[in-house]
Amino acid sequence: MPSVRCSRRPSWALQAFLHGNGTWPRAPRARRAARTVLWRACTVAAPSSSTSGPMSRVHVHLVGFGLAGAAVAFHLLRQRASLHLPVTLSVVDEAGAAGGATRAAAGLLHAYSPRARKLWLGDEGLHCAREMFEAVTGAASRPFAQRTGIVKMASSAREQADYAAAAAAAATAELGWDAARQQLWIADGWTVDAVAYVEAVRRHLMQYATAFMVEWETRAVTDLSAEMQRAGQLAQRPLYDGARMPAPAQCIVVVAAGAGSKALLPSLPLRLCRGQNLVYAAAPGNGSYKRSGSDTSSPAIMARGKYLVPMPDGARIIGGATKEYAPGDLADGAAANAWLQAPADITVAREALEAPLRELVARWQNAHRTSASSSRASSEPIEAVAGVRALPPRRPEGSVPLIGQLRVPDAPASTSVLYITGLGSRGLVYHAVMGKRLVEQIVQLATTGADRHDTDIMSQAASRAP
Repeated sequence: MPSVRCSRRPSWALQAFLHGNGTWPRAPRARRAARTVLWRACTVAAPSSSTSGPMSRVHVHLVGFGLAGAAVAFHLLRQRASLHLPVTLSVVDEAGAAGGATRAAAGLLHAYSPRARKLWLGDEGLHCAREMFEAVTGAASRPFAQRTGIVKMASSAREQADYAAAAAAAATAELGWDAARQQLWIADGWTVDAVAYVEAVRRHLMQYATAFMVEWETRAVTDLSAEMQRAGQLAQRPLYDGARMPAPAQCIVVVAAGAGSKALLPSLPLRLCRGQNLVYAAAPGNGSYKRSGSDTSSPAIMARGKYLVPMPDGARIIGGATKEYAPGDLADGAAANAWLQAPADITVAREALEAPLRELVARWQNAHRTSASSSRASSEPIEAVAGVRALPPRRPEGSVPLIGQLRVPDAPASTSVLYITGLGSRGLVYHAVMGKRLVEQIVQLATTGADRHDTDIMSQAASRAP
């Protein structure tokens, strides 16, 4: 897949003017818009007058290790050679790894919007995710990803028209529209056990811990100022093998805390949404899943915003999800924390989900005149899981994640704060490509010493709407 990276232009505007093939838009109107966005990006991204020059050593302190944090750490490990100077990493996460929304993720991965249009950076996001899957598979304790395909059943005349048009315009076999059954087939659709995947990334990193890691802490993070101070302390720690690095270090704090980013960086325009899923035990014969490759005998099925997703281990099926938006009066820290940390309520989840999930199964079985393997689940859910997503503002380009650098007035000298959040419901398709983008900015910051405060990389990066 062609990359959209273009190192000859200002990297803070990397995607502002590029299509998937790395070229300028052909349409005159699009070209004018591209030049405007590029000019604005170059203006916003002007280096700070306090720039102290390239760093002698870099310490990255990663706050949060869900999908986004795992991708940042993975690409930082991969791009250490690009820095040409020592780099170390510390991680802090309240759950250790794979907490928050990651723990409750349904595991659907594909490159399409609800109307079956290609997501902004959808193809590259899927490609980068698959690259990460391949790299960490050897560290996995159980299968975590399977190319099963995804079936979306149309529930309205508009959806029928959208799906049919998308399939007609798509590359051969990429999408398939079955008019008789009123369903769209997404061939390159994946089901992912997000927890097993993030844990595999962690084990992959720990293989290199002696030359890379200084600390992995399991604790809550509630104050950014305190965390910046902690980052400075950890930067002076020896590596896991006892080796000490040159001092002093430039500290880069990366906030990848998902919904928790809202409390740490309240200026970010995030909206929080809590969701619950029901977990069912898969009945015997629900498909044989391999560690890699494809098995389309048990596809995920979707309709009316609900889904049933067979997990790659063949033992569980996830059904969901509820949508519970944060009330507008969550300014109080205690109230916000209580809402964020509220456990799953299986009674509430069953009341909201069981009827639409039964309808989903019935539609599938009626269309196929069979007992679909995706519906072979225990009649009673074995548990409910809950997580809170951080939703970005809607832009003309779609739900574009928030990634950038923020000016923090009380930041210690030689400390920068970057963030990656707002992946919303598209964490699986965006985490790898967004993590890669953020690490590119870390590399640039480390090699040039140029701070770019109050800059949202991806707001400059939007190129087209889904």
